Amino acid sequence: MFTVFSAYFGMMLGTLRYFFGLGKKYQDILVSHKRIIEILNIPKEMFGNVVIDNVYSININRLNFTYGDKWVFRDLNLEFIKGNMYAIVGKNGTGKSTFINLLTGLYINECTDMITYNNMVLCGIDVVQLKNKCISVAEQESFLLNDTVYYNLFLKEDAFINNDILNNLLDILNMKEFINSLPAGMDTVINDSNSNLSGGERHKLTILRVLLKNSEVMIFDEPTSALDEKSTVQFIEYLDTIKSEKIIIIVTHDLKIRNKCQVIYDLDNI
Repeated sequence: MFTVFSAYFGMMLGTLRYFFGLGKKYQDILVSHKRIIEILNIPKEMFGNVVIDNVYSININRLNFTYGDKWVFRDLNLEFIKGNMYAIVGKNGTGKSTFINLLTGLYINECTDMITYNNMVLCGIDVVQLKNKCISVAEQESFLLNDTVYYNLFLKEDAFINNDILNNLLDILNMKEFINSLPAGMDTVINDSNSNLSGGERHKLTILRVLLKNSEVMIFDEPTSALDEKSTVQFIEYLDTIKSEKIIIIVTHDLKIRNKCQVIYDLDNI
């Protein structure tokens, strides 16, 4: 009787645990279902078909943008011309990161005719081609792919590498020692959570990727936060030497960068 009672009691406890666990699983699945529905209901981005091979100007014309009921920008007017470095400054929360997202077409449905490239409205341009060929961004919160360092720098397996250019950029960013310290060098695989690299190392790789791409529009978000004093000076000097054929936009609090920029836009006072 004791054996039978123990067996059935264990079965009853297992059944109870299953039903209690079922309630939690149901809540988790319900949350996932709601998120999937939200993603499926996101309006399709309406890109144009005009192909741009080079960018000589970017204009923001009376841009208005809100997050819910909160105004981020009201009647924002900015101009970016090839051959200049631009500093974007402002206190935390003034919309600097949002500004980068707007500029690169992430909110194209909300600002169809307020942003122009070469005097053409962004919604009429093939934005995918524009970003692939003409725009590169180094974000402050860098996240790399679960792949090799090589692939994360070039985003393809068979990229042509100019070793002279690569070595020069590694020297500028003071990264040679870091690359040499990796278990397999450029073939080292970055894990899924990026935990085998520090935040500064990830940020440096993102900056290096932008410099290697060498696109006409370069955007950096607080680039010197990951650089030492020497690398900062060398990085700014390098940007100064290549700016004549580019539009370089830098979100920064660094006075060294601000002093090198031809134009400073303070989002607190615009």
